[in-house]
Amino acid sequence: MKRKREENENGDDENDNEQNEVNKNKDEKIIEEENILKVNKKISNIISDQRQIFLFTGQKICKLSSLLSVHKYRASMVDSLIQAYGIHKKPCLKVISDQTATYNNLNEFHSTSYLNLLQTFTIGSTNSLDDVTIIDELKEYGLIDDCYPFPGLWEYCCMVAGGTISAAQMLIENPKSVTINWHGGRHHAKKDFATGFCFVNDVVVGILKLLTFYSRVICIDIDAHHGDGVQDAFFFTDRVMYVSFHGHEKGFFPGSGSVEENGKGRGKKYTINFPLAQGLSDDFFCSRVIPFLNQIHTNFQSEVIVLICGVDGVAGDPLGPSWNLTDKSYCECVRQLISWEKPLLILGGGGYNESNTARIWTKITALVCGMEELPTSIP
Repeated sequence: MKRKREENENGDDENDNEQNEVNKNKDEKIIEEENILKVNKKISNIISDQRQIFLFTGQKICKLSSLLSVHKYRASMVDSLIQAYGIHKKPCLKVISDQTATYNNLNEFHSTSYLNLLQTFTIGSTNSLDDVTIIDELKEYGLIDDCYPFPGLWEYCCMVAGGTISAAQMLIENPKSVTINWHGGRHHAKKDFATGFCFVNDVVVGILKLLTFYSRVICIDIDAHHGDGVQDAFFFTDRVMYVSFHGHEKGFFPGSGSVEENGKGRGKKYTINFPLAQGLSDDFFCSRVIPFLNQIHTNFQSEVIVLICGVDGVAGDPLGPSWNLTDKSYCECVRQLISWEKPLLILGGGGYNESNTARIWTKITALVCGMEELPTSIP
């Protein structure tokens, strides 16, 4: 009898523990839902205070984007979805078409010799890629493999960077606004080297434009691939905080982004790399990554925010690091950044499942415009 009673008591303890765990999970979920509601309410209040949204896109840049070796139709799909849902008609949103950067704009970061070579690949150019001399020069500047040049490359580079530079200028002129350039976010390009489908680094030239007015910029990179080009550009400065969340498995492109890479000189501790393992979930991202971002924001006290919103961390992305994220993580990140009530520049980046990428960027555009839910069917 005594033994049986002890077994019953142990069983009761286990049941109590299980019930306590269930209650704890329920409480945590309720708290999370309440926090989301608070942030959503704050976002609604911010937007209702007539915060202007500027979307930089256009027919020319969409057509030029179709010449790329990857995501040929992604840009057009995003624009089509935004129009189909009527987001472009929202009073708070203004669409600004086809902005073009100048040679001097790009020369703020990229070398003269590199830009001179890019300039030879204009629309209608007849460069012979069979010429051994040209091939050797292309290899020197990374214009091979995933960054193979094409007629119209120069115009494409100028328009990608032009959208980001114009978006940055708009934040200088309208500090309460949010600007978006889904064509941008080309965070791999180096000063004189193309890599990772990135020919010019619009992120860097955009931040340089912001630094002509703002003292401190925080660049948050949630693209699944580390933004080595952006990190290198600002590795020695304390005016730009670069924070990256990315895959870092052995052999995963570009291979940079370890925790130890945290800046040098005046820039020491102003680069923060957060390598994330395969299998990353929405729960982890929302419960760990976003609170970490809030802490960094509190400590750094940036005046303006740049978000590189590549979505190649979505489950099933063909070039992603085998993460299991959905639109929930990306939308929640944007919600948090809006709640900081700082000038905000949102850029694109990776995302190699074109349909998924177009859906998420459309949803984020709607979210920024105060549309929490989109219809399940497109008109």
